[in-house]
This record gives sequence, structure tokens and C-alpha cells, in this order.
Amino acid sequence: MKMYLAAGEESGDLHGAHLAQAFKRLAPEIELAGMAGSRMREAGVEAVVASEGHGVVGFVEVLGRLGRFRRDLDRLVGAMAADGDALVAIDYGGFNARLVARAKRAGLKTFYYIPPKLWAWGRHRGKRLARDLELVLTVFPFEVDFWRGAGAAVTFVGHPLLDITKPSGRDVRAALDVAEGEKLLLILPGSRRQEIAALWPPVAEALPRIMERVPDVRPVVAPARSLGADILTTYAPLPAGVRTTDEAVVDLMAAADAAIVASGTASLELAILGTPAVILYKVNLLTWELGRRLVYVTHLGLPNIIARKPIVPELLQGDVKADLIAHETTRVLTDEPLRKQIVADYAAVRDALRPPSAISGDGAGAPAYAARLVLDAIA
Repeated sequence: MKMYLAAGEESGDLHGAHLAQAFKRLAPEIELAGMAGSRMREAGVEAVVASEGHGVVGFVEVLGRLGRFRRDLDRLVGAMAADGDALVAIDYGGFNARLVARAKRAGLKTFYYIPPKLWAWGRHRGKRLARDLELVLTVFPFEVDFWRGAGAAVTFVGHPLLDITKPSGRDVRAALDVAEGEKLLLILPGSRRQEIAALWPPVAEALPRIMERVPDVRPVVAPARSLGADILTTYAPLPAGVRTTDEAVVDLMAAADAAIVASGTASLELAILGTPAVILYKVNLLTWELGRRLVYVTHLGLPNIIARKPIVPELLQGDVKADLIAHETTRVLTDEPLRKQIVADYAAVRDALRPPSAISGDGAGAPAYAARLVLDAIA
């Protein structure tokens, strides 16, 4: 059997790699191919299309890459039609929804692991996508009602980050020369160039103010490895007293006292590890204005969406300014009642991401459970 997997961003590549490993454990004879990044390739997925460069935020930003997206879509469909038995789409809704529809027409059985957040920004598209899917494998419990209402067969499998987000135990504070009593502030400015361009200049301007207000703070920036540290100075100089690091991000998250983070998967990893954060989100102005008319949620940070309340500060679009970043970060670093409340609310977020015990008794986590459901459905 030949299974196609399709992920289009760094986080999807991570989840796709764990899913691929689960398929290989459960069905060693299976062939895996599709749209893959470095992690998925290392896990044994043949890359018909490389996913690097597919990570784009926003409606307008996609326009500049439509030509490549169409070529990659056609290449994948051609490969699947030739020898594919099934497709598992992983996140990356704009591209993968089209891929699912064409794979279905080509005769493949189609599945979605980590489905697009249509409950937040495109409810009218749910029924159309549901018609093309054998099974939706959700990672948020509140998604079940949405997909069931759209007509899909759906199962909540738990969130894979609960299994993946495990620190190594390495003492990164010592490696970074953070003394006892000092506060480690981690800056995660995003995994896409456009996020760095939008967020790093105001963050760089805010950091000296934060260091002035919190003298014992040690700011450390962890750029995405796919971009490298040099990309920061393309948009703003590194402030004095601020350093970059290539230490493992999960270890940094676990060791930090607080973080400034681009909205996305990393904000949820911080919640799982219990690290208070300030979430930032800024896109092209036209994208923002379009989004305001299409989005149905009141928060954009994943911990806040899951909790259905603002448990950590989030600064959106016009509020992504140095003075506000400095103010909110100083609060998260120094306001002990606020920090304790965030940690308590994080515990409720983690609980919400766990699947019912009856389906997670094997201890293998969301990727293994999802892989087993897909193989059972195909059989």
C-alpha cells in the first residue's frame, strides 16, 4: 500500500514525521510519499514535493506564490493518481483542501489529520471538505461538533504536542550563562520570513526597555533553524545585551521564565510546558482587514482560543508596538499573581487536549492513535 502524506509548514512537517513513524511501526511494509519537509524525509517519506517555502500567513501573502503552489499541487495529484491508495492531509488548509478534493476524484481514500480551523475563519467551507473525507482526526475537542455538523465522520485523537513537547533535561540556563536569580526571557519571532519582518523590529525596540525595567532579565532570541540567526539583522539590529542561540527550542521553552512568541504552534508548546508568554500577531494590512470580516473567534493565540478567555496577553496588528510589548512582557515577568494565574489556566488547557482515557490507554499518543484509525478505515 502506498500512502501519501501532505504537510506544508514547519509545524505540519513535525507532526507529519511523527505520524509517518507511527505508520511504519504499525505497518512496516507501507510506502510513504507526498509533500514533505526535512523531518518527514528523515522519517522515511519520499518527497514528491518539498514543503520548504510553503509557510505563508495571510490571504494577500499567498498571491505571490500561487504559481509554485499550483505546480506543486499538479505534481502531487499526478503522482497520487499513478500509484496512490490513500492521502492523509496534515494541517495547511488552503492547499490541502484542494489536494483532498483532487485526490478523492483520483480514487484515493482521503483523511485529514489536524484539519483546517474552519470553525474560526471559514465555516461555509466545512461541508464541502467533509464530503471528500473518509475521516477527520481532530486535535482539539471542541472541533468534533463542528465537523460532525458539517457531515464528516470525526474522532478527537488528542493533541500530538502533548507527546512531542518533551524537554531533554539539558541545563540550557547554565549553557547560556544565566545566573541564579536572573530571569530568562525567550523570544520566538516566528518560523516565516514575513513574521520576522513584521515582529522583530518592534520586539528589538522593546527589549532595551524591558531590560531597563527588569534589570535581572536575560533576553535570548531563538530564530527558526530554517531561517537562521542572520535574518534578524536584515530587519533590525540585535540590541546590546541580547544574544541568539541554536539550543533546542523545547529545552529553551522549559527553562525560560517568560517568552515573547509569534502566534502559532509555539504558543501552545509554551502552555504545555507552563511558561507564561506574550503572543504577537501582525500581517499585511489588507489581510488583516479581510480577516476581520471572516474570522469568528475573539482570540488568535491558541491557549486563549482553547481556554475561551484571554489567559495570556496577545497583541494583535496595530498593538504590536514596542511600548505595549515592553509593558506586557514586564507584567508577565514580574507580576507574581498574574504568573500564577497563567500557570493555573495552562493546566486546564493541557487537560482539554488529552483524549479520553479509553482511547489513549496504549500510551502511544495522538499520532499512533490517528495512524491506527486510518489503517483500520482503509482495511
